[in-house]
Amino acid sequence: MVLLSRKTQAAFKVETTPGTAIALGPTNVVKAVGQIQLGGVNPLLFEDETINATIGELPQFASGVASWDMPTISIALAGHGDSTSSQLVKLPYGHLIEACGFEALDEDSGVNDVLECTIGAITNGPFRHGETVTAGTGETGVVIGDTWDGTTTIFLEDTGLDIDSTDTITGATSGATATISAIATLRPHAYRLLSDPDAPVTLTGGIYHDGKLIRAQGCRGNMVLRVDHANRAFLDFSFKGVGVVSASSLNIDSALLPGVTIHDRTAPASLGLGLQLNNGSLTLSPTFNRLQLDIGNQVELQEDTNDSDGWDVARITNRSPRLTVNPREVLTATYPFIDNMLNGVTARSRFTIGTTAGNRFTFILPFLSTDSLDGADRQGVREWDGTFRATKGTYTLSGETAFGVNNEIIMLVR
Repeated sequence: MVLLSRKTQAAFKVETTPGTAIALGPTNVVKAVGQIQLGGVNPLLFEDETINATIGELPQFASGVASWDMPTISIALAGHGDSTSSQLVKLPYGHLIEACGFEALDEDSGVNDVLECTIGAITNGPFRHGETVTAGTGETGVVIGDTWDGTTTIFLEDTGLDIDSTDTITGATSGATATISAIATLRPHAYRLLSDPDAPVTLTGGIYHDGKLIRAQGCRGNMVLRVDHANRAFLDFSFKGVGVVSASSLNIDSALLPGVTIHDRTAPASLGLGLQLNNGSLTLSPTFNRLQLDIGNQVELQEDTNDSDGWDVARITNRSPRLTVNPREVLTATYPFIDNMLNGVTARSRFTIGTTAGNRFTFILPFLSTDSLDGADRQGVREWDGTFRATKGTYTLSGETAFGVNNEIIMLVR
């Protein structure tokens, strides 16, 4: 039988018990694009080296367990569900985002909801990322992303009672004030990074290759946002997990899953992102044609002799998020790229992919430092190949439980 590469399914499901494989079904198939390769299977091997009349080698033997570097799964960035309701339907690939070290904050209309507020002029701004704002009588919220003068939208985590659409909010740290004129009915989903290696969900993942299933358990991984001019934006996921031959989970003959229904929401084109860089005094909306945001997770599997599978679950032990973009060069007075780098000036950034409610994706990077600037030429015009480090900043306003020090990247689906 010939196994066709294009007849492939990728399925993932959140494990009830981390590291314990769970059955996959048609509802767990994700809408992947591009060709999915087999990935790398890394068995635990041993061999005997006997003293004999020959210097030849004896066969190696596998212990029946292996780690598996799953192939990269590319998914077009698209929303899902009814955009007219008060709460978006969860993204069909949201569990993949969570397994890359994010927490999803998407409760239904109440405390800890994320609010998208239209505001008037900001006084004494900007509102600072992670600071608490007070509003009305006893209402409180936490600012998501620095919100500077001239901005008409602020995102708040509603942490106490309900903030109203006529409240005046005041920043506890910055002293900034603004009056809310409207709150969007649609409550955004928010994803924020966590630092607890045991906090992210683990997945059972399976790749169905036209009659063959390769499956792994205890999976966590990394995510890369890839944006090319006028194309769709893509999330590239790569996971590491445990494959167990003795449990017939690593390599089984299995038909493709039947009755799969894939969501049909069209991914928005990568145009009109509104990308901004702000160094505290100057704001630049650069001209560019490519962007990449790599979470930079370091994912490790530890051998565990006390476990019958031989491995513990995959854990994210470090991360190093990077934004790479190619802004056109401008005068220093317009935006001082080199001065910012040499003087250690941090910037803040945000951009949105999509314009339709329920199918928009806003990325907020509260603290960016410059890693490198390489001069380049694009069609006879000078530009920078820039790499910027997304950091946790230099001050702490709140802990892991709010949008504060550990949130180098926030993703809002709105």
